[in-house]
Amino acid sequence: MDEWPWVTKAQAAELVGLKRARFDEAIKPKLKRGAIKGNTRSMRFDARAVVLAWFAQQSPREAEPKPAEDTELDRGRAIDNEHKNLRLMKELGKLVAIDDLQQGLAIFSGSLHEAGAILNKKYGPDAGEILNEQIQAGERGIANYFDRAEDERPAVAAGHDGGKQGKAAPDNAAVRRG
Repeated sequence: MDEWPWVTKAQAAELVGLKRARFDEAIKPKLKRGAIKGNTRSMRFDARAVVLAWFAQQSPREAEPKPAEDTELDRGRAIDNEHKNLRLMKELGKLVAIDDLQQGLAIFSGSLHEAGAILNKKYGPDAGEILNEQIQAGERGIANYFDRAEDERPAVAAGHDGGKQGKAAPDNAAVRRG
């Protein structure tokens, strides 16, 4: 089976249809140590482990004896269905891997730094410095944005000032598109 992604708490809660607070109560305590990585500000969860923990809590009949094959088969099918849903969301452009997003932003940032060097040569050091300062402010704003819990993130629009102010952005903008 393909490797499952590491997701934020907000994504994990959405994956199993729970609010973040309910996720903390119902699912997070059931996750094994290896299914959680990072510190409280940048915590990531193994999506497969989240789905398994959710299915385990959904099935009160698990206490009843069942043939092991059926239980494993049912779980396998459920996991496969969730994996297919994640793939479909990605294909439809509704899900973006954080690593892909960060790589794209790094490429974009590099292009802007090159533009700063050109401005520096053509118009002097002040022009290039202004652009470089704004690039750094944007990079800090993006880093701060992803370090915060989803409900603590500021809404920002294009042309932001490092995340200090801006217009409302769509929910889960870093993960969901469209």
